Formats: sequence, structure tokens, C-alpha cells
Amino acid sequence: MSKIEHPPIAHLASLDSWRGVCALLVAVHHFVLFSVNEFNYHTIESFFLFVDFFFVLSGFVISLNYSTRIKSTTDLADFIVRRFARVWPLHAIVMTGFVCAYIVIRAMGTESPYTIGASSTTYLPIKFPLVLALFNSFGAFSGGWNLPSWSISAEFAAYLVFASCMLSKYRYPLICAFTLLGAYYVFVVSETHINLTANFGVFRCLYGFGVGVGAHHLYAHAKQRGSLSAASNTSTEIIALIALIVFLHASVTPSGEATPTSAFAPILFSAIVIAYSGQRGAIGRLLRLKPFLKIGQWSYSIYITHWLILISMAAASNALHPAYKQVELWGGIYWKWDLSSPTAFLIALAIYLAALLSLSSITYAAIEDPCRKAASNYLKRRETANGDATTVSPQ
Repeated sequence: MSKIEHPPIAHLASLDSWRGVCALLVAVHHFVLFSVNEFNYHTIESFFLFVDFFFVLSGFVISLNYSTRIKSTTDLADFIVRRFARVWPLHAIVMTGFVCAYIVIRAMGTESPYTIGASSTTYLPIKFPLVLALFNSFGAFSGGWNLPSWSISAEFAAYLVFASCMLSKYRYPLICAFTLLGAYYVFVVSETHINLTANFGVFRCLYGFGVGVGAHHLYAHAKQRGSLSAASNTSTEIIALIALIVFLHASVTPSGEATPTSAFAPILFSAIVIAYSGQRGAIGRLLRLKPFLKIGQWSYSIYITHWLILISMAAASNALHPAYKQVELWGGIYWKWDLSSPTAFLIALAIYLAALLSLSSITYAAIEDPCRKAASNYLKRRETANGDATTVSPQ
């Protein structure tokens, strides 16, 4: 029995770099949001929307690589193994890091809520296994432990939905149905518009991921007709960036709350993904330079580790000198890191970014890449073993 040959995984370098840039912007957003500073400008408040860029880009890339590869339950299982190895091991390691940080912070005698951005329930022990098992985007409980990891939970759910739909002859109507379900929740049900996290952020992801799948089909159609090259140029890229800046400014109120406009983020982001997928404009060429490609390569590490680095730095600062300040946020009282001195803020931000990039390069090389390769090698060995065990009966 001949082995089925799958096409290699496709990468669009400029889009990989976009993922890295967005991960850094989310990290900067959290640093600015959870510190007292003079730099919390209106547009920076909207950087939480770059999580939706991840969802759209994931839908685009997953559809690009797997829409013709998942044809059986075996293919479905292989896909799940690959995605699980891609996201969960590092998530588990970082969760272990949170346990260590929690123990150290408590040992230092810091009173509840222990660190910045946390409520009295954030580090409840019962939440730990639920977050570890990626159940933290289904509205069952408020955020806990590694707060940004809700999006990994939501995205893994979207992987399962996408792969399952690929096994049906009604694959794309089903994907449209799930996309509309997510959009309905965001536009109609949600009181915070698209700003859903642990409170049913899975619907936010289904919406963005599905729009990304649709963007891939538009991309494939344009590429087949030869119209993609004409549309992918420097002017288009610049227009897309201007539209992004205007949209970000309109997506939040001066106090940082999401506006109804924010719900359209996946639509705009899908247009940006298509605009940069041709990789022919000057900005697209810039994004293919090695530093941007490295940041893109480390994007998942940047995203999943940044909250641990931020709370650890704030806790270390607070251990040396009282550095927490209570402020009103989202209708409640939260602790923030007091960096009201511009010099202190800029120094802390520089250290934060340097630590984040350094740790991300290490976690990618030591955890992400080896786990990805191990899963790939396991699937290849299994496929080879199954091929060797199958014989063709003589006719």
C-alpha cells in the first residue's frame, strides 16, 4: 500500500512576522494597562484586539495547510496530535512557573491579591487544573492563573471544530454556521462587545477563526485568478495600516472599554491578512527580515510567557519597596504596578521586553520546537509502521 504524500506545510513569512508583532503589542498593552504611568494613550487601550488578529490568522493558516489534508478520522487524530504538541507542553511549563511564582510571592508576605491584575479568586487552587486542561474560555469560571491563556483554550476548541467539519460533506456550511454563532454572541449577546475572555471567549474565537478560513478562500481564489499580485503592493499595505490605526482608535472609549465598532475587528484583520499575503509590498519585504522572522517564530512563547514575566517583575519591585497601587478598573478595584515616574516606566518596559524576548527564544528552542518535532517524528514512525504492516494481495 503506497503512502499518502501530503504537501509540505506552507508558511507566508510576512504573516508569521505579523503574528510576532501582534504578540509583542499584546504584551505591551498588558504592561501599560496594569501599571500606573503617563503613557496609557487611547489607542494603546485597544491593543487587546490583536488577540483577534491571532484568531483570524490562525483560521487563515490552518485552512491554507489543512483544508485538503483532513479526509479521515486518522487525519483528524494526526491533526489534533500536532496542534496539542504545538500549544500544550509550553502552556503546562508556564503554568508550573506560575505555581512557583505564587509560592514565592506568598512567602514574601504580600497580602491578597498577591500581585497586579489579580482578584482574590485568581489563584484559587481549584482553577489550576481547569486552566491547565484549557477549559478557561467557556464561561465556567472567571479568569485564573495565566490570564491570557484563555485564548489558547478558545483556539484549541476552534481547531477541533475546524477539523471535525472537514470530515463532513457539508464542511463549509458547518464552518459558516459556527462562525455566525460566534458572531451572533459577539454582536448580540455580549455586553462587552468583542472583549470576551474567560467569559465565553470561545465564541469570540469561533467568529475570528471562521472569518480567517473565509479569508483563505478569498486569497486562494484571487491567487488562482492572478489578481493577488496586483492587489498586494506597498500602497495597499499602507492603506491597510492607516485603516488599522483609525479602527483601533474607534474601538475603545477614552476609559478603555470596547465600543460596538470593536466587533468588526476580524473583518478588518482578514483584509489586512489578504493584503499582506502576497508579500510584494515594501512593508511585506521589511517583515521578511531576520529580526521580524525571529519574533514571528517566537510569537507563541512571547504570548504565553509575558504575563508571568510581568507579574514576577512587579512582585520583585514590590518586595524591594511598596510598588502596588489600588485603582478602579472595569467597575472594581485592582492593583497596578506604580510606575508613575516616566524614567522608571521606560526602564522597566525595556527590561520587560528584553526579558520577554530572551525567555521566548529559550522556550522556543527548548520546548516548542522539540515538542513539535517529536510529534511530527512520532506520526511519521506510525505511518511508516502502518505502511510496512500493510501488504497488497496478489491478483
